[in-house]
Amino acid sequence: MGANAVTSGADFEPCLRELVANWDELYPRLESIARHLSVSTRTLKRRLHRNGLSYRRLLDELRLRDGMSMLRDSDLSIDQIGCRVGYSSGANFSRAFRRWTGLAPGRWRARQGSGAPS
Repeated sequence: MGANAVTSGADFEPCLRELVANWDELYPRLESIARHLSVSTRTLKRRLHRNGLSYRRLLDELRLRDGMSMLRDSDLSIDQIGCRVGYSSGANFSRAFRRWTGLAPGRWRARQGSGAPS
């Protein structure tokens, strides 16, 4: 996928999501994505804004997806999952997860019927 496909047109959002989701690093910095696309950070922010997005929200969505997957499909502790999705502690991950879903990670996991207790 070329930089032009990501930075212009109606395919901007899905192409950007795919690029970020398949990045070598787990959650790349905005500056890394802009450099890869050969645009300035400011230009990328403007294009995100024009499409009703923010880079932080995009990363939050990926962290939520990954966190839910690990909660559902693994026996990792909340602290381990928090670290794997880029938080400095399980408590920070728990606060973010509660903000996203309205439930604590352990409670969400219990409702899924699998995984280890928190």
